[in-house]
Amino acid sequence: DIAGRLPPELAFTAASEIGTALVCADEEATGQLALAKDLVERLPEVLEAMLEGRIDKHKARKFVTTTRPVEDPKIVRKIVGEVLPTAHKAVAKNIMSRLTYRVNKLDPKAAAGRSERARVQRRVNYRDRGDGTAVISGSGLPMEDAAAAIERLAAVALAARRDGDPRTLRQLRADAMVGLLAGTWPGPEPVYRVGVIELTVPLTTLMGLQDLPAELAGWGPL
Repeated sequence: DIAGRLPPELAFTAASEIGTALVCADEEATGQLALAKDLVERLPEVLEAMLEGRIDKHKARKFVTTTRPVEDPKIVRKIVGEVLPTAHKAVAKNIMSRLTYRVNKLDPKAAAGRSERARVQRRVNYRDRGDGTAVISGSGLPMEDAAAAIERLAAVALAARRDGDPRTLRQLRADAMVGLLAGTWPGPEPVYRVGVIELTVPLTTLMGLQDLPAELAGWGPL
């Protein structure tokens, strides 16, 4: 509660103090401070639910980050009011999907701004797992492009499997990703694909009568 009420000029010092106390980097501590501030100032109902044990911190963070672009407090309260009552029975991923759909539906400009800011910060991440293997990932990618890329990767792996490769599809997808990036993938061309991505758009949106979000199959609201 105290962290949430700190004046801006003390934010950096507070983050350093929190980082020292929790033995974590200043960047992580800054995130903790921002989470506390949002819960106290914008989402008191979510904070109450977390303190009462109805939701955990991971779920509370989904409420904070997903609704952060929405400036109108009335819209924020409406979104929280529709999702929070059943949040204790849902997994965090489903909560984020429900929140995202409502942000897109009730404040499409905020949703578009959030997406644009995330895309500006797009990047490739990589790290050593410490066991002789590594992780490569990308963030801030346009969801429709990411969906098409994953679908093509799956088609490449399936083509290799049909060609007699003994590796599992999971292994083939991983090996194909690295091989295609490194230029060393020797496998066959992707199998014939009926459709790259499946997008469902409300008729009223297509007619220009509303601005309801579309649904990208397997991914979520778009």
